[in-house]
Amino acid sequence: MNKITIRNALERALKAHREGKVEEAEKYYIAILQAQPKHSDANHNIGVLAVGLGKVKEALPFFKTAVETNSKVDQYWLSYINALINLGELDEVLLTLGKYKKESDEGKDFPTTLESQEKTLTIKNGFANAYCDLGHALKDEKRLEDAIRSYQEAIAIRPNYAEIYYDLGIALALKGDLKASIDNYKKAINRKPNYAEAYCNMGVNLYKNGNRDQAIQSFSRAIEINPDVDEPYSNLGVSLKDATFLKPVKGMQETILKLLEKGNVVRPIDIIRATISLLKFDPIITNALNKHKEGNTRQNIERTCADLAKNSLMTKTMKTCPILDIEVEGLLTEIRSSALLCISEIIYKDEALEFISALALQCFINEYLYDQTDEETQALTKLERAVEKKLLSGIQPSIIEILILASYKTLHEYAWHHLLSIPDKFEELEKRQIREIQEEKDIQSSIPILQEIQDETSLKVRSQYEVNPYPRWLDLGMSINSQSISEIIKEINLKTYDDKIKQLDNINILIAGCGTGQHPIGASSKYKNGNITAVDLSLKSLAYAIRKTNELSVNNIEYLQADILDLVKLDRKFDIIESAGVLHHMKDPLGAWSILAQCLQPGGLMRIGLYSKLARQHILRTRDEVVRLGVGSDNISMKEFRNQIIKSEEDHHKRVVLTGDFYTMSSLRDLLFHVQEQTFTIPQIDDSLSELGLEFCGFDSVSILQEFMAENREPDDLYDLNKWHDFEDNNPRTFIGMYSFWCQKVR
Repeated sequence: MNKITIRNALERALKAHREGKVEEAEKYYIAILQAQPKHSDANHNIGVLAVGLGKVKEALPFFKTAVETNSKVDQYWLSYINALINLGELDEVLLTLGKYKKESDEGKDFPTTLESQEKTLTIKNGFANAYCDLGHALKDEKRLEDAIRSYQEAIAIRPNYAEIYYDLGIALALKGDLKASIDNYKKAINRKPNYAEAYCNMGVNLYKNGNRDQAIQSFSRAIEINPDVDEPYSNLGVSLKDATFLKPVKGMQETILKLLEKGNVVRPIDIIRATISLLKFDPIITNALNKHKEGNTRQNIERTCADLAKNSLMTKTMKTCPILDIEVEGLLTEIRSSALLCISEIIYKDEALEFISALALQCFINEYLYDQTDEETQALTKLERAVEKKLLSGIQPSIIEILILASYKTLHEYAWHHLLSIPDKFEELEKRQIREIQEEKDIQSSIPILQEIQDETSLKVRSQYEVNPYPRWLDLGMSINSQSISEIIKEINLKTYDDKIKQLDNINILIAGCGTGQHPIGASSKYKNGNITAVDLSLKSLAYAIRKTNELSVNNIEYLQADILDLVKLDRKFDIIESAGVLHHMKDPLGAWSILAQCLQPGGLMRIGLYSKLARQHILRTRDEVVRLGVGSDNISMKEFRNQIIKSEEDHHKRVVLTGDFYTMSSLRDLLFHVQEQTFTIPQIDDSLSELGLEFCGFDSVSILQEFMAENREPDDLYDLNKWHDFEDNNPRTFIGMYSFWCQKVR
């Protein structure tokens, strides 16, 4: 369209416009803009048409283009500013008015109508800001109803200002109105589509409201918008715990990979089931699993490894935590076997080597749990001799030889490991299988000891954990923001009988039975101004804990080898004591619990974890079989029994296979072969609390609390152990992990 034609089209458009022929005018304006997209009159006039049809928001880009193309025309500015006013975009109005002043000719009078409008809007804007500031102050003072009203007043003045809806959402969440809070976060996002903070907060409330899938989507969107902020990653980790994907979700593999690469914002094992369920939708992984079922894994093993290495989430997961899936375990076992038995027949390229390196780390993590045939044992012995001969002759073995050996045995176990020169590309393997193990050995000799352990049962338990420290871990979910004890009590909805505990600024914490350090390190990030003493029977476990503590630069934990039975010799009182998964491994759990109570300050809080007799019936039945069949607790015997369980059609065995602890040697021993274990019922816990002078303050699992509250709606029901006993009777698998609850010393 040439200039003459554009002029004719504009004349016809203006004529149709004056005569009210909107569709005809719009047709001509569109034709002009197709030929000349920045034609100022056409942009302005089509915007006017849109306003006349009530489509004010659609008019904005046209008015903006007109202003940017020809800033000397006052009417363009007036139309643009009036549209912004109609939409309630006060900040943008004031900004545009400022630009208009700047763009106007020097000495040109500022239109009276705009000057008046500017003053009015400035006043209105001030009122809105004042209402927001008042809302913030009222919220801080816990006057939530007043804060909510103040934010609503601000919204009445500035209905399109996203931040006010966000602030209102926070106040409503604090009040407990999650639905209204979610609605306001949605309004904030509607006005500001890339509002990452609103997506994150909305996800928290969706999760609390039982909408896990929507929460996951909300956190994922927050991460997509701003991948550098930790909070949505941490919240995503919580929402993915024990979740399962029933269909592929676009972008979710990449999001979970980012989550794992963040490090220490989630325990990888908490999200492993979600991760595996998602990975199984990958065609490459599906194909590999199908080839394994058909017995064709050994055919072109190098290609299979190279293909699997293309999935970064798969290899990252293998390097990070145990793979809790029998089907994937079978595939990895067969790949390991094929790589060993065909070592002289195949040349491995970089991608395949990367996968076998991940497999070696996975085998190290699960403590070489995978089944091993006699043929493999013979081939492994032959390979070990060949590698040793090379090293003693001053020749370095090939990297595939090192990787395969590391898939069957920790490199540190070989007397010649110090002669290895491992390429930098596989530095992580050397670090975890050689250097870190040596570091732990060096640490052991410097660990302080309260006194020599004397109790016979404690010595047996100690011996087990010296052989099998539990668990071996890489990352954990550390709290992003530490909290005061008062904030923690409120967050997990504990009932306290002595509120002096809430006033403490500095708290002394005892972790009784700290294992390999996940518990005390997690506590160090959770409690504000916390001083932690962590004790355990096993020096090997403590060495692992200290190494990880140093690695994470945590400096508020004091480690000590001690038996709970000897803790009175510390001659110290603690404000908080946590002992999860420990008392049920003692000969006299109530006697040990009594000692912990003696170490607790009056009014102090205690968190206890105990196995549920009802929830662990399938485990108890399997443990009885171990005793009846005389199965030993050496690695070979445990593996053989485990293989029998995998092949079994018995229902209780199938349930054992679904247990997370079934997938590493140390956790398998803890699960089915522990030297000392007792289980409990809720009535037993109730009686024990009474005997010890402790009051029940509440369970602390969010998901369990949600299920319980769906059936028990009175506020005090949460603290009624009789109702909890009835609930567990009706839902016997509720406490499959363990009872995890808080109590307070009242006398």
